[in-house]
Amino acid sequence: MYAHSLTSAINVLISLGFYMYAETSSPRRTGDKARLQSPQQQPAVGGKCLEFWYHMWGNNMGSLAVYIKDNVRTSQVWKKSGNQGSTWQKGRVTLKSASNFKYMFEAVRGSGPRSDIAIDDVQLLAGPCPTIGACSFEGGLCQWAQDKTEDDFDWQLTAAGTPSFLTGPSTDHTFGNGSGYYVFIETSSPRRRGEKARLVGPNFTPSSTVRCLQFWYHMYGQSTGSLRVFAKWGAGNNSQSVLWSLSGSQGNQWKFGRVSVSRNDAYRFVFEGTVGSSYTGDIALDDIQIVEQACSILPVTANINPTSLPTTPVVSTPQPIPPGKFSCNFEVSTGPTACKWTQDSSDHFNWTRHQGHTASSDTGPTTDHTKGVGLLANKNHGPGSIQHRGGKCIHILLGGYTRPKDGQPLVVYRGCGQGRLEFQLFTNGTLMHTRHSMCVKPIGTVTDGAKVGVHSNCDLTDKWSWTAKGSLKFKNKYCLKPETGWSNPGNNIKLVIDSACDNSQNFFKFVPTRGWYLYIETSSPRKPNDTARFISPLATNNPQSCLHFYYHMYGPHVGKLQVYVKSGGKMGLPVWSHYGTHGNTWYQAQVAVNNQKTSYQYVIEGVRGKSFLGDIAIDDIYLKTSCSARDYCSFEEQYPQLCGYTRSTGRFQWLLGSGSTSSVNTGPSNDHTLGDSR
Repeated sequence: MYAHSLTSAINVLISLGFYMYAETSSPRRTGDKARLQSPQQQPAVGGKCLEFWYHMWGNNMGSLAVYIKDNVRTSQVWKKSGNQGSTWQKGRVTLKSASNFKYMFEAVRGSGPRSDIAIDDVQLLAGPCPTIGACSFEGGLCQWAQDKTEDDFDWQLTAAGTPSFLTGPSTDHTFGNGSGYYVFIETSSPRRRGEKARLVGPNFTPSSTVRCLQFWYHMYGQSTGSLRVFAKWGAGNNSQSVLWSLSGSQGNQWKFGRVSVSRNDAYRFVFEGTVGSSYTGDIALDDIQIVEQACSILPVTANINPTSLPTTPVVSTPQPIPPGKFSCNFEVSTGPTACKWTQDSSDHFNWTRHQGHTASSDTGPTTDHTKGVGLLANKNHGPGSIQHRGGKCIHILLGGYTRPKDGQPLVVYRGCGQGRLEFQLFTNGTLMHTRHSMCVKPIGTVTDGAKVGVHSNCDLTDKWSWTAKGSLKFKNKYCLKPETGWSNPGNNIKLVIDSACDNSQNFFKFVPTRGWYLYIETSSPRKPNDTARFISPLATNNPQSCLHFYYHMYGPHVGKLQVYVKSGGKMGLPVWSHYGTHGNTWYQAQVAVNNQKTSYQYVIEGVRGKSFLGDIAIDDIYLKTSCSARDYCSFEEQYPQLCGYTRSTGRFQWLLGSGSTSSVNTGPSNDHTLGDSR
């Protein structure tokens, strides 16, 4: 038996994955209710999105409902009844209130004992839930439909892999396993090169609202064709324009795409997949969402009309963390304000202090949490990274981690914002690499095609300036550009000067130097389950405390992030644990210690997943005396925390469970957070 009543003595196994459930065996009767109420929340006039996972399996299943409760009334906003199958399902509902409010889960017992109901991974997100157009394809095409007039064949709904070898995904994106569904285009015979399949979205009525289409795509195979996104409008939707376009193989992994549109007339989004030169060109889509906000296009290479320089996403600057010996924002590495936490010497590898992108693409953060986009750079003078219009930034060949030799070439390469990439254009025209105080100028004879590098001998006649359109001009004659002459060059392309200016290949701009964070680099020689631990100073007079920190877990093969409380030289079992990808964003965590009678330390542990695409980052650590109402709860923390949720009084209550519930043929066999019974 793996269910543990919260009213009994605490003997739960913290290594197990936990969830909350309503046990419907005797003495429960039909119609009995169990309620679980959240902590008080701040007003949500524009709406907040409550997301959770629920499990309703059993032949006697009752119902699960969500209520919102303010000072005036209690209203039902979501309900599901009957047997929903032996899998975890995702629930989502927008909560709106002009005053402080609480939300409540209500489980109602069905006609018999096979009606256990469970919930897990509850989170309250800023802004309303995505509604129109959202689809994970787990229940079909949702509000999307096959185009019957303007294409040659249809998208197919499938789970697991596609029929052809060396093309298409092996799992869906939603669940990352063979049971989840997605749509794809099958490019085997009788398909021919250039044939198209189109998937048409729901109609949006005339509005001034800007919308962002977000989706995950998989384009893998030697003969991959193209994927395009259109907006269709006008009478009968007979007009259309391309918003987003990508061609060729993008690697054997799911990748995130997005594009925004603003139209004052009715329109629809359309996905169009095109067959390449042979059968190894399957293209897949999953987890579509449409949200009412503007967004920059991703990836930048999908921009079909890059008339302006790539923009930096707007990220609000968080409030400074409170001072103290437990506080770390990683902005300085030495001195009195440096972090007092230490690396564990008994683990497999260390956490790394870093800025900007991590070394691997499609994993890890692009910014820290403290500063978001970092210290603002003057658009004409810096200091900051110098970004080419294709999205890559100017690097020193071989990295520039240590002082380079004179004449070391400059290249464009993925990643912006690191301190070693910082340049500044001074008013006297000198363009300098700030970390090593080296000047930027041509290598050798100044002529068309001369490579550009860094030099120790700065000559005040080596003047740089900006043209009105955004080219960096040397001595009012030559402009900086990638050696290939491409407007979207690859990595390690050297920079040269050329007398032709203000072409698409010449445009650059300054972008901010980003703040610092700590992360685990999961590339070789790291192996699955390798651990890196970060240990706090000793807490001596803190019988009750709450550790706050921000974490970032993004990538297809993210392992685990865990927190332990170490006392008397022993760590015991984790008191907080998350695993798998959480998306490309920072989340706040709170971990409480209650009634601790001896001195202790917090230990933050990163565990490497099955590949290098699993970087995990942390930032803005601090300690408070208590935890506040939180926006996410996985029920992994030790009782009596439960994220501040309270249970209704009476004999029928929500219980903390792990593994299977006590009744057969009902309830989950594992939690949703960890995906297993441990």
